[in-house]
Amino acid sequence: MGDAYVLSVSKLPAYASGYCYARRVMYVDKSFYGVLWDDLYDNKDQPWKVLGVFRPVAEAPSIGPVSETLNYVQGIWDLQHEHATFFTDPVAGQPFYLNEQAPANYLDLARYTRQTGLTMIMR
Repeated sequence: MGDAYVLSVSKLPAYASGYCYARRVMYVDKSFYGVLWDDLYDNKDQPWKVLGVFRPVAEAPSIGPVSETLNYVQGIWDLQHEHATFFTDPVAGQPFYLNEQAPANYLDLARYTRQTGLTMIMR
């Protein structure tokens, strides 16, 4: 992990009742402000879950190597229930495209970035 800001956040006391987490400690990368690690504490302020986000570096066309591509592996460990869950994006064996690497049919900005595009997709 590179240089990171460490942020400890909690609900204001007036709004904390019934909330599942007493506190969250986030480790935020200083270069791109993405969360690298999260420590979550239960409503009794005991360690409950940890979340790690592992971002592989990818080669972005015309830019070079970047680490914030939304392509990552994420692990969540539930310390109290001894359980872990892992996510990967994209699914193993599937291509990951950056910018103009995407197939031409996905470069239709009106279709994929505007509300009216949803009606085109849902046909």
